[in-house]
Amino acid sequence: MKARLPLELFSAIVDCLQRDFAALQSVSTVSSTFRSLAQRKIFYEVSLSIPSSTEQPNFGSAEVLLEHLGESLHLVDYVRRLNITDDGSTRQMNAFTMQGDDAFIHILSSFKHLSAIIFRRRSNDVSKIIWANLPLSMQTAILESLRCPTVVRIEILDTLHDFHLKLLVESRALEHLKVFDLDGWSPPLQFKISPPAQKMALKSLELRETSPFSGGKVFGFISDPESVDLSQLTSLRVEINSLSWPLLINETEALLRKVSCSLKRLHYSRPSHARHHYFYSSTLDLSIPSHLECLRISTNLAGNGFPWLIKSLGRLPPCSRINTIKLHLKLDIHVPSYPRDIDWAALDTLICTLPNIRSCHIYIQTATRSILRMLGGLLPSAQSKGILRVTIWLCSATQQSLVF
Repeated sequence: MKARLPLELFSAIVDCLQRDFAALQSVSTVSSTFRSLAQRKIFYEVSLSIPSSTEQPNFGSAEVLLEHLGESLHLVDYVRRLNITDDGSTRQMNAFTMQGDDAFIHILSSFKHLSAIIFRRRSNDVSKIIWANLPLSMQTAILESLRCPTVVRIEILDTLHDFHLKLLVESRALEHLKVFDLDGWSPPLQFKISPPAQKMALKSLELRETSPFSGGKVFGFISDPESVDLSQLTSLRVEINSLSWPLLINETEALLRKVSCSLKRLHYSRPSHARHHYFYSSTLDLSIPSHLECLRISTNLAGNGFPWLIKSLGRLPPCSRINTIKLHLKLDIHVPSYPRDIDWAALDTLICTLPNIRSCHIYIQTATRSILRMLGGLLPSAQSKGILRVTIWLCSATQQSLVF
């Protein structure tokens, strides 16, 4: 069969099984060609957990990985994405070496072709990784991996308790940065970090802050002109909750102005009840650049959300290049102000006047089926142009999804 069929056909078959690991394992036993292709998919992404005081190594521990990879060292070269996680137990002793640390450092240093490193927790029920409690040798190994010239993506997903973002300044190849819920407090660095010889040129940036005191660290880092170059940023996501929002209004506005010339894709999540904070009465009115191509807005329609949405879309310039709009709307039918606040006709008009619009997808999250009565004839002009798609998420025990 190998002599008759081109390798591209084998690759196409394996590509169809990319998310089916059981099928990939079965295919890998068919022939040496299938085995090589399937192994590249199976080991494309692996997890490596931070060792702690637990006695038994769990799945993802360095000992388990060494056992699986020790007899087939070539599998290490297939790993492109690495998830660094906790093992469900916090290291209680500050900088003490534990069983498994040497194996962790050894396996981490063996990955030479990583393109992405993601810090994530196995579950929200476990404590975050305390950076200061890791021994210096482990910290050094992690930082060396982050600075690898092949690593272009780093994600810190509500994982590290006291990590300084300035430790990333030497990650010169970094193009995509995602930081979710970074803690606001961290101890002072024990050494001074000099400006890098080459700035970090980010192409995409995703920020989510739910702590009132954490956002300043992120904005402060990405706004440092000596370390970060935002002139090539084409994709931006900003999501800040209502508690953090009053402290970060100015930083958010300044960031949007700074990247307006290069931005192609913007995802902005408006905090719930942003206009009803005790000390601040304003919310961000988006000034959307004319060369933006994809706009995604998430908002709760309570708290003046729909008028704000109409106002923001109304600021689109007549020569706008936007071809895709995605609106994520949280809708509670029991809020009495909705009938007078929601004007679907105004939204329909704004969308259809965009000269380059090709797709409008509206996601509506609600807890009641009575919303369906409000959606009859939704955006008729957009429907007639064939650009409208509506997905309704019914937040019930069954989590149903209706697509129109």
